[in-house]
Amino acid sequence: MNNSQEFSFNFPCVIGTQGSTVFMLMSVPFRVLRRLLALDNSGHVLDRSQRELNPARVKKISKYLRDANTNKQPFILPLIIGTSDDNIEFIPSGVDGVGTARVPMDAVIALTDGQHRCNSIIQVASDVDGGNRIGLMLLLNVDLRQRQQFFSDINNNVSKPSAAINMAYNGRDELAQMMIETIKKHALLAEITDLEHNVVPARSQRLISFKALCDATGKFHRAGASESELTPEQVQAVWQSWINLTGAAELQHAVTPGEYRQNYIQFSAVMLNAFGYAVQQLLEQHEPDCVIDMVNTLAASADLQTREAYFLSTRWEGICVNTSKARPTLMANAAAQKMAAAELVSVLERGAL
Repeated sequence: MNNSQEFSFNFPCVIGTQGSTVFMLMSVPFRVLRRLLALDNSGHVLDRSQRELNPARVKKISKYLRDANTNKQPFILPLIIGTSDDNIEFIPSGVDGVGTARVPMDAVIALTDGQHRCNSIIQVASDVDGGNRIGLMLLLNVDLRQRQQFFSDINNNVSKPSAAINMAYNGRDELAQMMIETIKKHALLAEITDLEHNVVPARSQRLISFKALCDATGKFHRAGASESELTPEQVQAVWQSWINLTGAAELQHAVTPGEYRQNYIQFSAVMLNAFGYAVQQLLEQHEPDCVIDMVNTLAASADLQTREAYFLSTRWEGICVNTSKARPTLMANAAAQKMAAAELVSVLERGAL
């Protein structure tokens, strides 16, 4: 065995091209990454092809890997992309494009994409090894300027999914999954809830955002003097009382949702979160069933026209609406939500609008 064979890593791989760039796609064990890669995250920004490392993001990915390993859950990490000017040898297997990559141990491989994933793997490799591997797409003989261009291309073309759809798909988020089950059991909530967008688009036929629904529920789900969680049935009853108060069932097909939201705020994220805060406050003094009765009592105390007038945007000036411009704009910060919540608590305790 010659020196290049003795002092090298050997990885199963496929070889191909994108444009005029040759790449090898390798399967690399977690434990090898520390020795294999040169982490390109120091020095002047124009002398590297990666962003500055964010320790908080590394910590978050590391926790994801450790939690999955501890709980015996599957996990997934997208491949990382690196470049090298060294002599990486491809050894064919007899199947077209499939073989072994022989990487000299002194080869310099710089990352173009995936430094946070890589740093996280290096941190936890000894804990979550177990034969785990990650895909490494290695671009061959690419200069610094082209690496920087590839970095820009990757990030210019990426489309980050909304928090709403992430929450809907996240089976590890117990609250979000409880709300998915609630929506499945409640025909009206299913029809009016937008699961894909953080903010309901103007032309959408939906009334509320799943993210806002979850955020609001999170404010009261574990609230109350007893410090026990509300049951899924109680949570559904809370939102049914909100439907009764806001007139969602009557308004759903009577108006164009986008036009309606321009003038009324009961279906906005601000007001959903304000309702969540209001329920949270009331649970400090009352049992859940009592709070639900309070909302239903308020809903029954006035006809739909009166309830609509209560949620007219201009009525909430200085609380969670700014009317200084031609069209009223919502103030979405926590302070505005809490001020609106205080107003809701007042009318709920009074039992009349």
